[in-house]
Parts: sequence; structure tokens; C-alpha cells
Amino acid sequence: MEIGAQSVLGAANLAVQAHANVELPIGGGSERPVSCYLITVAGTGERKSACDEQALWPVSKHEARLREQHTHALPDFINDKLSWDKARERAVKSGGGNRAATKTALDALGPSPASPLEPMLTCPEPTYEGLCKLFAIG
Repeated sequence: MEIGAQSVLGAANLAVQAHANVELPIGGGSERPVSCYLITVAGTGERKSACDEQALWPVSKHEARLREQHTHALPDFINDKLSWDKARERAVKSGGGNRAATKTALDALGPSPASPLEPMLTCPEPTYEGLCKLFAIG
């Protein structure tokens, strides 16, 4: 019962995180993210993964939709980024060594295109190394 309840609590927290913050009563009303840090300690076969799968199936379904959107958006981003990189090279060359002219050309180019968000809301590899890899991309 407790393992299932914790899985549901974690899934509910994940669903809320993007929509709310907690306003602290001290410190001038500063806000902090809604977060729960949960760990389940139980033996093999006590249905930890099964409980998480049941509680998180809507999240898994949403992640699948996000992966599909990412797959469609990625080629456009790659082409946009490549063309931006080439335009940046031309802008630097057009400055002819003049710092002000180069800066003006780069400012006119605008910021680099943003890559599509990684389609992950859960961490399938919650090891230190796995988390570091995920933090680097999203």
C-alpha cells in the first residue's frame, strides 16, 4: 500500500511542478519550486516498478507524444542551426577585423536557434552519471 501511495504522490508532484511554486512565508515572499524527493526502499519483487508504471502511465503517454513532436522538430532545428552557423561565419568575415562592424553584424543576426526540448519528464537511469548526462541536455 505504501509503495503504491508513494508512486501516486510522486506522479502527482511531477504533474504539478510546471504549474505552481510555493511562496515561503519568510524571506520576503520568495518562491521555491514544488518538489518532492522520494525514494522507495523495498526488496526485489515487492512491485516498486509496477507501482511506478501504474502511477506514471499518463506521463509515459505524454512523453511518447513529446518524442513524436521532437522527432518532427529536430530536422528543422538542425537545418536552422546549420544555416545560422554559416551566417555567423559570414557576419564575422564581413566585419573585416573591425570589432564594432563585426558586433553590429552579429547583433543583426540574432541569437542562435534554440534546440527542441528533450522529450523526457522522468529519469530512466537515476545514477549519478545518468543524471549528469540529463542535466547537460535539459
